[in-house]
Amino acid sequence: RTLRAWRLRFESAREQLQIANAYFVPTPAIAAALKAAASRCVSVLLLSNSPETNDLPEITLVGRGYYKDLLAVNESTEVRSCANPDAGLRIWEWVGQAADEPARNQGTMHSKFAVFDAERSLVGSYNLDPRSEKLNSETAVVFLQPDLARQLRMKFLDEDLRYAREVTPEEAARFEAPDSV
Repeated sequence: RTLRAWRLRFESAREQLQIANAYFVPTPAIAAALKAAASRCVSVLLLSNSPETNDLPEITLVGRGYYKDLLAVNESTEVRSCANPDAGLRIWEWVGQAADEPARNQGTMHSKFAVFDAERSLVGSYNLDPRSEKLNSETAVVFLQPDLARQLRMKFLDEDLRYAREVTPEEAARFEAPDSV
């Protein structure tokens, strides 16, 4: 049911989608929903841990294997023809260090939330990975509270991305794709 809540929210996004998820290894359904949102001209920003900040670095290494395919949606005719200049999918990795800081001063990012069109938010314990889908007992709550959504969105954009770096398509092309999850 929790996965269904995530997917329904992805499918309903019209303009913006910000996702912070500590352990990101997309299932086929999640990958398809994210690419479909980008193809509908939604600006999709995804933030997850880097191997350096993840308490389970192998999770990030497996998740990275999907980045190339996810970012390829940006080259599609649908995304290239969008009127929204921010349309498409962008991936950021939490490094726990701002560009103007001499050393890392933040640990693992453990967030699991998303903001949809700055009016709805989803918050919970569910990771976007096969383990949460098949094994763990995870949950999430969807809030239709624009004030909460705006606060989470601003935290994501102003604070969380400050301690992250964007993954380029060139970098993503060098990551190894897993044979299976």
